[in-house]
Amino acid sequence: MNRRSILTIAAGLILAACATGTAPPARVYSPEERRGVFGAPSAQIGATGEARYCQRTSNGQNHRPQALANIAAICRGEQNVAITGELQADVRHTAAMGIETSCPRGDGRVIYFKCLSPSPQPSGAAK
Repeated sequence: MNRRSILTIAAGLILAACATGTAPPARVYSPEERRGVFGAPSAQIGATGEARYCQRTSNGQNHRPQALANIAAICRGEQNVAITGELQADVRHTAAMGIETSCPRGDGRVIYFKCLSPSPQPSGAAK
């Protein structure tokens, strides 16, 4: 295979990974993050965590259902979840071969949630 063929195949794989990506895992806040910081959205203060997703991807998929499923898994069931807010946000994630991608046309969203069951362990610092 020549160099051009290899580059064409690699580009195709990267585009396929970006187009069919999924919602990143939900993130659980540390106790400090739950208290909020100056300028934090009111929906974030007291929340257990957040889930970011693309409202519309380049192939038309909406990843909100998967983001909600990720939240339900963290909170041990849909009945243990309270959504405290949802806003437009910058959503970036790492796709195939370590390439960072973001939602097209500013279609990123963030859901702030509170677990009504015992809080899960924090996920770590924001990325």
